[in-house]
Amino acid sequence: MVDVTSTAGFWGPSDSKIDFCEESYAVTPYIAEFWNSTSSLVYVFLGILGIYNCVKMRTCLLYPTIFLTLSIIGVGSTTFHGTMRWWGELWDELPMIALGGLFFGGA
Repeated sequence: MVDVTSTAGFWGPSDSKIDFCEESYAVTPYIAEFWNSTSSLVYVFLGILGIYNCVKMRTCLLYPTIFLTLSIIGVGSTTFHGTMRWWGELWDELPMIALGGLFFGGA
């Protein structure tokens, strides 16, 4: 059982170097930044939709790879904002670097 009076929440105290303007564990003790986490799921949806359209239109492999990376960014961002832990921060930022590499290297 989670102590709802604790500011640490389910995932423990935040050990991330970044703190956002949203109050941690304000909505539920299981998600650190509820609105940042849920809004990041849009990236997952758009990435999956993009992959579907790329397969449907038979584009080159670069485009579905970009959309897959976008979905991974959404999962990573949801993980990071949901936990506010350093390992979630890695899942948030590393796919963004990979996406930038795809844009600059694939163009």
